[in-house]
Amino acid sequence: MKDNQKVNILMILVSIGLILGGVFVIDYDNRNIAGICIGFGSGLASLNVVHILFKRMLRKHPEYKRQSEIDAKDERSIAITNKAKAKAYDKMIYIMIGVPFVMIFTNSPLWMILTVIAFYLFGYSLQLYYIVKYNKVM
Repeated sequence: MKDNQKVNILMILVSIGLILGGVFVIDYDNRNIAGICIGFGSGLASLNVVHILFKRMLRKHPEYKRQSEIDAKDERSIAITNKAKAKAYDKMIYIMIGVPFVMIFTNSPLWMILTVIAFYLFGYSLQLYYIVKYNKVM
């Protein structure tokens, strides 16, 4: 527990360094790198601050920790979560079919359209892979 907190504090220091580096590097030529540094540093800092606050809350209220462990292992909760993920994936596939057409009508660059199509095909390929895998297991 203490080691994780040390890692969180170290990551906060790294993120502060990234933010400061991004702020001091801001230049017209390096604005993309500065933006990435500031965005990545801000996200990393907020994630680690939330981890520290969440761990403190669980230490003060052990009943929440016990309940969250029970919920994480509950078969009904796991089944509901998996079904929700499957439904969300089904809806996302229909949306992903329409996105390239919208991009074509808005005259988006070809590489962006092909990237979206590649992501769609990658997702569909993963679905087929898992169908074959689970058919062998079950």
